[in-house]
Amino acid sequence: MKKYKKKPIIIEAIIFDGSGEMPEVELSMLDSDADWICSNCGQVARKHGNVKTFEGFHIACPGDYIIRGIKNEHYPCKPNRFKATYEECDKAIEKIGFYFVDLSVLNQFKR
Repeated sequence: MKKYKKKPIIIEAIIFDGSGEMPEVELSMLDSDADWICSNCGQVARKHGNVKTFEGFHIACPGDYIIRGIKNEHYPCKPNRFKATYEECDKAIEKIGFYFVDLSVLNQFKR
């Protein structure tokens, strides 16, 4: 089997806190008659959100990261997977269209 590595892209993400206060994400809170307990996080149903993705709705647990992809789509990601895949970007970057540009690299070419 061939080996592949993830392309180095910069993404935007926010941690879902279970409040539903995320105007930048198309998200609706779960509305459940029964307050069942989530087997993933141990929280009650009403603290979970439905995130609209290209594939339909995905449930986000409190503490999940909501990622904005390169096509402006949103999707939830479990914290352990997020931390294994991404690291915080400490460089000054600017979004140009759908791409992020590392401003420190651009500044090298200023005259």
